[in-house]
Formats: sequence, structure tokens, C-alpha cells
Amino acid sequence: MPIVLYSSKGCKHCEDARWTLEKAQNELGFELIEEDVDNPKLKVKDGPNPLTDMNFTPVVCSAEKEGDELVIKSCMPGVPTFNELRGLVGRGEKEKGL
Repeated sequence: MPIVLYSSKGCKHCEDARWTLEKAQNELGFELIEEDVDNPKLKVKDGPNPLTDMNFTPVVCSAEKEGDELVIKSCMPGVPTFNELRGLVGRGEKEKGL
């Protein structure tokens, strides 16, 4: 499943998220797509809906699963951890046989 990182130039949290996603890309087996945008919040609002479009999982600085919903937090402190990313791409430890 592709993970889309909507990043804004000069955003430290976007840089941190990009670094984490790039490092986790091979381990978790997902495709990283990056789009530069002027206003990440507006782009997420107007872009693919993670709750209805299962082909895209937008990640803007941080993303958290709350129940069955993927909560997007734009330009706020916090970067997805490897375990959070593992959950986002549906490759939990149980599925990987670890």
C-alpha cells in the first residue's frame, strides 16, 4: 500500500517524517510517494480520504490510529514510529511471524 507524505518546505516535522519513512520503507515493504504542498492541511482535506480510499495512507508529520480511524495531524510535533508505521501498512508482528 502506498504511503503518501504531504510535506511543506521548511517544516522540521515533515523532514523528520520523511527520514523515518525512508528508513522504514524497505523493512515494512511500502511505497513512499512524496508531494510538496504549500498547505499540507488543505491538501489532506482535498486529497484522498484515508477512511474511504484504501489505496492511500496520507502521513503528514504524524498519523495515529484511533479505533478504525486514521487520524492525521498536520505540522504538529511527533513523528510516526516504526511500530506505528507497521500498523499503518497492515504488517504487524503477528502477520510477519515475529
